[in-house]
Amino acid sequence: MKALILTILLGLTSIWAMGQTYSGMVVDGQSKEAIAYANIGVLNKNLGVISRPDGRFSIDLSLADPSDSLAFSMIGYAPFYVVVGNLNFEKGEVALQPTSYELSTIEVSDKERAKFEKFGVTKPSKTTTGHSGTDEFGFGGEWGLKIGNQGQRYWLQDVQFHLRFNTVDSVLFRVNIYSAEANVPGPSILHEPIFVTARKKEKWIAADVAEQHLIIDSDLIVTYEVIRIWYSEDGENHLYFTHAEKAPKGMTFSKGSSFDSWKLNEKPPVAIFVNGRLLGD
Repeated sequence: MKALILTILLGLTSIWAMGQTYSGMVVDGQSKEAIAYANIGVLNKNLGVISRPDGRFSIDLSLADPSDSLAFSMIGYAPFYVVVGNLNFEKGEVALQPTSYELSTIEVSDKERAKFEKFGVTKPSKTTTGHSGTDEFGFGGEWGLKIGNQGQRYWLQDVQFHLRFNTVDSVLFRVNIYSAEANVPGPSILHEPIFVTARKKEKWIAADVAEQHLIIDSDLIVTYEVIRIWYSEDGENHLYFTHAEKAPKGMTFSKGSSFDSWKLNEKPPVAIFVNGRLLGD
């Protein structure tokens, strides 16, 4: 009898898993406008995607368990979670609720205006990791470094990272900045998402964050994420990321897709740093 019950349960699980693709649209809960490039994925599993420019998404859940949680998030909005087994596959609209924030007040003296410092890895190596392909949109995967703080206090100006080979027409990246908690990425410290476009053959890519008034006095984890690639009709369409030169060990964080679990030192360190305007106490 126990064997029969187990067989029935396994059969039901198999039937549930077959062809379970959940499609829908992510919108602003107040304005009902589409939210582009929202992160969507199964918590702690490499089963993630991002929404398209029109807010629409489609995610294959055939490898998810009914008890797993499907998560939706975008900086500037409260995240939303739903148990996979409770999904309504006929109604795929997900409304995220906006959150509010206050900008930090910054007073910079004349003496401090000229004091800029780079934190992270500023020297690219000659080694690289990348790909050539035709996938137009990313899956929410991230790659980056822990950037230590030795007691400095600074106003974050920009984030820069290096591409060794870039022969695609252009690439849209999202830069993410997290607090470092127990040596893993904590909550994002950004108030709004940061996007930056890299053009063909550009090397150092800079994302401006000065207008978010981020005051830094502790360790950070900074990553980049491929959002969208515009391929050239003619050409090799290579996109290769530069490894860091002499980066300290124990600093690299990566994940394969939205809401995947973070991997420590699974990938080599990349050339990425932040520019900060030093502040007084």
